[in-house]
Amino acid sequence: MRKKTHKSGIDQKPNLKPIFVLIGSSLFLLFLIFSAISFFKPQNQTDTPISIVNQYPQQFRGNAIEIEGDITNRIGYRALTVRARGLFEDEILVISQNPLEEVGGSGESYELFADNKPVKVSGRVQLLNISEVEDQIGFDLNDSELSEWIGKPVIVANTISNSN
Repeated sequence: MRKKTHKSGIDQKPNLKPIFVLIGSSLFLLFLIFSAISFFKPQNQTDTPISIVNQYPQQFRGNAIEIEGDITNRIGYRALTVRARGLFEDEILVISQNPLEEVGGSGESYELFADNKPVKVSGRVQLLNISEVEDQIGFDLNDSELSEWIGKPVIVANTISNSN
């Protein structure tokens, strides 16, 4: 940078303070962005955020995924809803291929599938069409209990396990 000459003839140094402020604030902004990315990154790379599945169900349709969350409602012998933990507390319907009593084993199933229990679910995503899911799992679901979920993303689960 060139030195500026004041009208009195005295050489002046360029003012670098705005440049340092710009560089410092840019570095701080980058730090915040990378911190936010690492904060929202799932702890386990195989975990898929429920909020993302609910926002973009077509991208997950037919794909096997794994989610973690807390049970919010058990619906009959084969279905339950799972709420994501953390900032985005979205909820998704999970329909088990096996009766929930058998999945947890004798005596353990009630505890495993009680409200607010943490679970890990593995299965395939689809938009709920009750008759299609009934054909897949070989079980007649209660249509009235699931009517609010029709057309929304659902996970047809291979496994449901405790995620303590």
